[in-house]
Amino acid sequence: MKSNVLKTAGLALISGVSLMSFNARPSKGVEKEEVVAVNTTTLKVTVKDIKSKEGTMFFVLWTRKDGFPSELDKAYKIEKVKDFSTSASHTFKNLPYGDYAVAVFQDKDNNGELEKNFIGIPREPIAMTNMTGMGKPSFKKCTITLNSPEKNITLGFIND
Repeated sequence: MKSNVLKTAGLALISGVSLMSFNARPSKGVEKEEVVAVNTTTLKVTVKDIKSKEGTMFFVLWTRKDGFPSELDKAYKIEKVKDFSTSASHTFKNLPYGDYAVAVFQDKDNNGELEKNFIGIPREPIAMTNMTGMGKPSFKKCTITLNSPEKNITLGFIND
């Protein structure tokens, strides 16, 4: 009887140490758990032709349009690079395959924000995927698809 209770509960206590015991085959009505592999990628982002070494580079990765490109608290990932010269790079690792937009800005005054003028135009250098000149950025316009193990992109500031 004592043996049946331990098998039913799946728990054995030996000298005050608990050990879990599991059946090798699933109970009736329980399906085998399926393991799904998720492909991941590495994205290296480089900004070139940096004119000033002041401040911090913010590398911002987005997975949705909500908040893009200025509400940093809604970004997927944010990385800061303080040591740079005429170029700066950051590598985002273990990203699931999918659609992303990248924004990079140089926070020259180190206040953690992108400075803008009264109509919303950035006053600090900024670069975004698929943007080569001034214009209103959208997540759709700036989206790149990551579907291979590794991708390297090079951006240039559009307003510096």
